[in-house]
Amino acid sequence: MAVVNETGISGPLYANGVTTVFPFDCVVASAEELTVEVDGVPVDPDDYVVTLSEDFTGSITISPALAAGEIYI
Repeated sequence: MAVVNETGISGPLYANGVTTVFPFDCVVASAEELTVEVDGVPVDPDDYVVTLSEDFTGSITISPALAAGEIYI
């Protein structure tokens, strides 16, 4: 059986100074598998909270809200 290695990316999502929760639809088994970038710069995992759903998708919460930027998860 072949092993498939897929990289999922959600984005771009756009910061607007108000939104703090950003959903993602890439499938992950744990929060440690996620990398968050804003305008191409990695965000420290201590600066956001990951919430996983039963289907292994979920959302990140960044607080305070980012004023602007293109977010990729």
